[in-house]
Amino acid sequence: MTLKEQLGLHLWWSSKVTGMLVQVWACLILAQLLQAVRLEIACRAQVDPFEVSLPLLVTQLPQLLAREQDPMALWVHRGRQLGLLRPCSRTRVQGPVVAAEQIQPRPADLVLTRPAKYPHDPGQPGRKGQKRRQGASGPPTWGPAGLTAAGYACLGC
Repeated sequence: MTLKEQLGLHLWWSSKVTGMLVQVWACLILAQLLQAVRLEIACRAQVDPFEVSLPLLVTQLPQLLAREQDPMALWVHRGRQLGLLRPCSRTRVQGPVVAAEQIQPRPADLVLTRPAKYPHDPGQPGRKGQKRRQGASGPPTWGPAGLTAAGYACLGC
């Protein structure tokens, strides 16, 4: 999402493969640099990295660098005022806390793979789809034995 929306990867600068690859690599490198700046701001401000707005970071960083201001110091001290630091709305997955001494290695006799339970010849009984391969004809039957689709239509009468 960041690559396409904020970094302009939704538009190709070139129609040649090498130009496209250069654009993709440039966007990936830029995205990694922006994530590093985001993590640094979060670390200095002592907040969760997801509380640092990446879209605002992308738009404000070039402006602050053009004015020769220190973006890190500004965002750490005035991040809430500027809207760069805001409460995170993502769902947080919480799991139980397990002490290290409670973790045990798997038993040596634990079966990790099971043998297949179907015949090797697809024509033998027990294979799924056997009726279709043999060319079963007639209307499909559903529900109790012998009740056809027409029978279900009559049940509602």
